[in-house]
Amino acid sequence: MDPGSPNAEALSQRLQRLESSHRRLKAGVWLAAVALAGLALMGAGQGRGGGGRLDGARVVEAQRFVVKDGAGTVRAALGINPNGGMGLVFTGQSRLAVGISPEGAPGVTLMDGEGKVRATFGLTPEGLPSLRLVDKGNKERVSLVVLADESAGVLVGGTSGKPRVAIAVQADESTALDLLDGNEKARLGLSLRPDGTPSLAFLGDKGQTLQHLPAAR
Repeated sequence: MDPGSPNAEALSQRLQRLESSHRRLKAGVWLAAVALAGLALMGAGQGRGGGGRLDGARVVEAQRFVVKDGAGTVRAALGINPNGGMGLVFTGQSRLAVGISPEGAPGVTLMDGEGKVRATFGLTPEGLPSLRLVDKGNKERVSLVVLADESAGVLVGGTSGKPRVAIAVQADESTALDLLDGNEKARLGLSLRPDGTPSLAFLGDKGQTLQHLPAAR
């Protein structure tokens, strides 16, 4: 392909948009992860009981409420997290945490029987929704986000936790599917413009175009 041709220029612009999209998707996922990270922290201190104070007949004030079963095992806790957020944690064979981060971001965290976080769903402080699925090694495997410009995307990671598949729908209704290598570089890209024009690009490890298949006009 001639580097100065309209097709080459359009492909270059598309790749720039895709790279920007990947960065924004990852940033959106990261912000959601930070916002929700404190929800599971209540479980770390759940062996400590919290004292309360009764002020009047109908008002109970406390920093923490703990529910124990007949054997003295903590089964639920409601209170302030160490990071300043607040939440409700249910413990047992499976675990559930519902809370609000110090920045005001609400979310739900699901943990396995070993107390490891496996899934989180919530909103960033800016109100952007995100869903994250994590494997047993604490590697992020699937992330779904909606960004401020109303674009949305899905990142699917490998066992290393690095994204290997990216799907994005931009605010202008253009769509893209990209396959990434171990260095998170797009190597194969399939896109569809708002007018329905498809294109397919094969890329090298430095982002260079190996082959581009534009739609016939």
